[in-house]
This record gives sequence, structure tokens and C-alpha cells, in this order.
Amino acid sequence: MGKAVRLSDCVNTGNVSGNTQIGGLIGTFNQTISTVLTLTKCTNNGNVSGGVTINDKCIGGFVGYISGNSNLSVTVYESESNGNVQGSSAVGGFLGSMDSNDNLSATISNTISRGFMKATNEKVGGFIGQIWSCPNMAMTITSSTSSVIIDNGKDCGGFIGSLSSKNTTVFFSECIYDGSITVGNNAGGFVGYINSNYNVRMSLSYCVCTGSVTGSNVAGFIGLIFSYSGPNYLFVLDITNSISEGSIQASKTTCGMFCVDSKCNYNVNTTVYNSINKGMVQGTSSSAAAYGITNNITTARNVVS
Repeated sequence: MGKAVRLSDCVNTGNVSGNTQIGGLIGTFNQTISTVLTLTKCTNNGNVSGGVTINDKCIGGFVGYISGNSNLSVTVYESESNGNVQGSSAVGGFLGSMDSNDNLSATISNTISRGFMKATNEKVGGFIGQIWSCPNMAMTITSSTSSVIIDNGKDCGGFIGSLSSKNTTVFFSECIYDGSITVGNNAGGFVGYINSNYNVRMSLSYCVCTGSVTGSNVAGFIGLIFSYSGPNYLFVLDITNSISEGSIQASKTTCGMFCVDSKCNYNVNTTVYNSINKGMVQGTSSSAAAYGITNNITTARNVVS
């Protein structure tokens, strides 16, 4: 029988610093079987800082590193991350890195992330910095807001910095990004970079991006989808009843909602329904390409830019 770890009505006001796997509440959560991790009505008001070398990674406002677990259920409910979070890579407002977990179920609802976030290298997310190699994962983020300011790094998103997994579903519903992202490459108001398409499915429903995103390849919702070729490889994206109305500016490719890599776009199936881009989409160089919605779409209906 599994174990349950529950934190409720907890507040951290102190600053936490170290080199790697640093969290405002929990540093490392790993090697468990059939465990439930629940954080309810928790708040981090302290600053969380990791080191600056390439190995100083996995820094989170709540949890730094979740790794090597099997049949793990994670819930974050009615919680706030308000402190500044900085490190080398895999930096997240709530969770720094979710790495090598099998059959992971994650639910984040009625939460808000604020503060300033920065990585000297890559993978910054207002909620989660990095999701890496978590097969058979199901994640739901609902009724939540990211207001973080992200400065520096690449693969940065208002909610998730970087996603690379298989047999994975991620569902956003009634979420808002209203912060500011200014980075080097691959940035989006919701997800910065998706680097896998082995049966990966993502949907956004009744979501809004009013924040600004500036970098090299950027978009209002998903900065860049990079899709490999091979057996069983598939990436499905559905955007319904959603609005992008922020300022989106890029030196290479900029898209009002999402961008797909121009060469590695194998078996990408995208649908946009009853959605609108009302924001500014602008290329900032003579070689930049700008698209009101996206540079690659399969099905669109009732879509306006």
C-alpha cells in the first residue's frame, strides 16, 4: 500500500539557497511507489536560489526535484508562489523538475504564481520548469493564473518551460498568463518548448494570454513544437474558446498562438476552434516571420486574428 504526504495551510517566508535540487518547501521527492503528494493552501513568500553552473538545476518555489517515482499522484490546490526563483536550469514557480517518473498523475488547480524568475541556462516555467521522460503522465492545470516575470534563458513558459515525454496528456482549462517573458529562444505564454511527439496530447480550453513574450521563436501559447519522425509518433494540440491578446515579438518566428518547427514537424495534428488572437504579433528583424495564429495548422473553425 502506498503512502500519503500532505502539506496543508503551510507558509514559507524565509529565503532558501543552495546549489541543486532546492525547494521552498521540499528539496527532493524521489524513489517512491504508489504515493500521494498533496499541497493544499500553501504559500511560498521566500526567494529560492540555486547555483549558476550547468549542474546547479532543479529549483522550485515549492519542490525542487520530483524524480524516479512510480504511480505518483501530485496535487497542488489553492496555493500561491510569490517569491523570486533563480537557478541554472529547470526553474519553476511551484516545481523545478519532474524527471523520470512513471505513471504520474498531476493536478494543479486554483493556484497563482507570481514573482521574478531567471535561469542562467534554460527551462523556466511559471509553474513547472521541466517535465522530462515521464511516460504515461496525465496532467491537468485548471482555474489558475501565472503572473511571473521571466528574464533570461531559453525554453521558457508562463506555466511549463519544457516538455519532453511520451504517452502524455496535458490539459489546461480556464487559465491565464498575464506576466512578461523576455528570453533568448523558444518561449510561450503557456509552454515554452515541446520536444517530443511520442503520443503527446495537449489541449487549452477557455484560456487567455494577456502577457508579453519576447525572444527568438515565441508565441502567445506555445513557443515551439519540435516533432520527431518515427513509429507511433504523434502530437495532437487542441485550442478551443481561447484568446491570445498580449504582445508577441520575435527575431525569428513569432506566432499569435503556437509555432511549429519548420523542418521537424512530423505527424503534428493541430486544431483551433472558436478562438481569437487580438494581440500584436511582430517580427523584430528583417528575416523574421510573423503569423497571426500559427505557421502550421490542421483544422481551424471560427478563428480570427
